[in-house]
Amino acid sequence: MNAPLTPANIDPKEHAALTRLLDIATGGSERGRGISDFLLPWRNSGTLGSLNIIADWAFDATIAQDIVTVFGLAARCRAHPDALGYEESFKRVARSRNMELTGRG
Repeated sequence: MNAPLTPANIDPKEHAALTRLLDIATGGSERGRGISDFLLPWRNSGTLGSLNIIADWAFDATIAQDIVTVFGLAARCRAHPDALGYEESFKRVARSRNMELTGRG
């Protein structure tokens, strides 16, 4: 088994994809809402967001590829985004949706 991922050893392409999605998710648009619905369950699948794969049909190819990249990162790291240094970014996304990050589920 590989060493656990840390902020220091995330692939730069994964970091760039996640950063782009986080920026979109805080934008307040319908597209941002769809991205936040994808991202927030990684932080707390019990209470935040919901993955609606049909909503992803509205995303362009670049965003769709970023989603695939981040999904792979989440599956590979086996940790909440907080452990990778993204807690504040996910809090901003939650606040943009009038949600509060609590516990992890």
